[in-house]
Amino acid sequence: MLAVPPWNEQATQTTWILGLFLLGYAAYYLFAESDYWRNYFSPHRGGPARHMLWSRYLGGLLIGVLPALILQLCTPHTLTEFGLKASFDLTSLWWILGLAFIIVPINYFNTRNDKHLAQYPTVRRQEWTWLQMIDYAGSWVVYLFGYELMFRGILLFGLLSVLGVWPTIILNVVLYVLVHLPKSMAESIGALPLGLLLCLITLSIGTIWVALVVHITLALSNFLFSFYHHPEMRRV
Repeated sequence: MLAVPPWNEQATQTTWILGLFLLGYAAYYLFAESDYWRNYFSPHRGGPARHMLWSRYLGGLLIGVLPALILQLCTPHTLTEFGLKASFDLTSLWWILGLAFIIVPINYFNTRNDKHLAQYPTVRRQEWTWLQMIDYAGSWVVYLFGYELMFRGILLFGLLSVLGVWPTIILNVVLYVLVHLPKSMAESIGALPLGLLLCLITLSIGTIWVALVVHITLALSNFLFSFYHHPEMRRV
């Protein structure tokens, strides 16, 4: 028989981190998939497009920003422990430029595919103003900030001292793949190597900035190229 060890500080830390991850995502999906909020965004309130954008803005807060603030206020941990540091060096810049050099051309050619254009841009607006494009891009930036703060910040650095390097990375990548499953199998498969690479880079440099900028580059280049290649969309 296996004796149950006493509760300790590591168990408390793990509970805080995984609990906030689950609660943040549950709150986000409750809002994003709620019939009440879908109906609230009626055509005179912006319709499905506004619902999607507000879901992203709120998602960034619920998934990453709010959990980080709770940890800052209710535990001995600080935001700098989770990779949120005012630090950016030449190594970070080279990682960003190198990965962007790969990501941007791939997105350019992938977005020419009719199957891809049937899904992206996710807001199916035929005529876009500059402000609408900025709003769409801004929603991605806010969402991905919270997203990376949770995955490559709180989950990665927070569990490192408890689980060790490789168990922490494996758990991080598994969760990263799982949250992509509702999108498509192709994105879920692609999330595996990208998630692994971003974890390794983040641990090597000690901040979330490379992961955040790379993820934003991926999302915004996909949006801009999808918009450019879509035959029924134009800027007004």
